[in-house]
Amino acid sequence: MKQREGFRLLEEALGGKSCGVCTDVVPNPDVESILSCTRQISSFKPEILIALGGGSVLDAAKVVAILLAAPFSKTALQEILDGNISLPKEMDALPVIAIPTTSGTGSEVTSWSAVWNKKTGQKYSLSHQCMYPEAALLVPALTATLSYENTLFPALDALSQSMETVWNRNANPVSDALAMQAMTCLFGILKKDFRRSFEALSVRKELQKASLLTGLAFSNTETAIAHSLSYPLTGKKGVPHGLACSFTLPEILRFNYQGAPERVTLVLKALGFSHVEEAIEALYMVFEDLGIWQYLRNYIMDPCELQELQHLLVSAQRARNNIVPFSQEAAVELLTAAFGRIVGRRC
Repeated sequence: MKQREGFRLLEEALGGKSCGVCTDVVPNPDVESILSCTRQISSFKPEILIALGGGSVLDAAKVVAILLAAPFSKTALQEILDGNISLPKEMDALPVIAIPTTSGTGSEVTSWSAVWNKKTGQKYSLSHQCMYPEAALLVPALTATLSYENTLFPALDALSQSMETVWNRNANPVSDALAMQAMTCLFGILKKDFRRSFEALSVRKELQKASLLTGLAFSNTETAIAHSLSYPLTGKKGVPHGLACSFTLPEILRFNYQGAPERVTLVLKALGFSHVEEAIEALYMVFEDLGIWQYLRNYIMDPCELQELQHLLVSAQRARNNIVPFSQEAAVELLTAAFGRIVGRRC
C-alpha cells in the first residue's frame, strides 16, 4: 500500500501527523492476522485509524478498533467470535475513517466485519454499534488501477447484497428504496459491455456510489441465503467472495419467486423486467458476457464437489433472513443447478 498514489496523497493530507502504518492485512482476514495487526498498531498508540483499502482492510480496521479500546485482552478475539465472551452493550472503539479502494463490500458504512478461521474455513461475522466507521470517503480515482477481476467481483458482491436486502424478512421501505436504487445502477453497468467499460472513471464512480447504497441497505437487514451458500465456497474452495455469492442469484430468484412473488417483484422492477423467467435469463446472459464460467472453473473442476459441502451451505442466521425457508437439500439443488447452467457441467 505504501507504494500507491493514494497512500502518498493521504500522507500529504495528514501533514506529517500519521504515527504508524500497518500493511499486513490479508484477504479474508483471519484471527491471527488481525491480532498481528492489533499488536503492531497498538505500539503506535493511535487516536484514530484510517483504513485505506478494500473490504478486507476496512473489516480488519473495525475489529482492531474495538480490540484496542475494549476492556479485555487483545488476544480474546477467537473467544468473542465463539460466543464465550460478549462485547459490552456500551463500549467505545477507536474512530475509523474508511476510504475504500474497491467498490462492492459496503463495509465503509456498516457495523459488521467478516473474520475467517483459515484452518476450518469457517466465516464469522462480528458486529457492534461502535463498529460503524466515523466517516466514509469515496474517491473513485483510488479504484482506477484495479484489474477487471478486482472490479467485477466486488460489483457482483454489491449486486448480491442489494437483492438479498429485498428478499429478506427484515426488509423495510428504507432498505427497499436503497437496495433497488443500487440494483438498478449495478445491473445497468454490468450488462453494458463491462469488460470494456470497467476502466472508465464514470463507471468507477457509479460503482462506488452503488456500493455505499448497498451498505446502507443491508445495514438494515443483514444478508441472506446467497451469502450463506458462498461461505463454504470461499472457505473450502477459495472462490473469491463476490463470485461465490453471486453466481447462484438467478436460481435464488426463481426459488424465492415461487414462495414470495410480491417481494421478488421489487427485484424484477429494479432490474427492468416484468416476468421472472426474463430476469433469470438476462442474469445468466450477463454472467456469460462477464466470463463467470471461466472463473468458476478455476476453483471447482467437478460439480460433484459441491455436494460435499452440503452440511455447510445453510448458515442458520442467513437462512432465517431469507424470505422463503431453505433446507440443505434445496441449497445443494440450487447450487448445482446454477453451476451446471453457467459452467455446463453437472454431477
